[in-house]
Amino acid sequence: MKTFYCAFAVLAISTSGGCSQLKSTEYSCSAVELPATRIVSIVEAELKKRGMSHYPKYRTDVFRVECDYIYRESYLPETPGRWFDVVISSDGSVTEIVRGK
Repeated sequence: MKTFYCAFAVLAISTSGGCSQLKSTEYSCSAVELPATRIVSIVEAELKKRGMSHYPKYRTDVFRVECDYIYRESYLPETPGRWFDVVISSDGSVTEIVRGK
């Protein structure tokens, strides 16, 4: 997932609505677009499977990078390094979990 962090820097500047816009316009993604509610249910199942839990208070954002979906959970109040991303492929499988540093 080499392009993830480079593309994320661009999206972080242009994304403001969280779950409101999940369109992938620049890439030809073959799978059907997944709704934000489906992304959240995939994350819930994966966290349970890995024995992870949500932060006590958190904010979530769901957005796309190329054909992948990114679910970001940030601790509240926002604190450096207190976040994690779940990367979900266009077919709905979790490919990576990235923790803040």
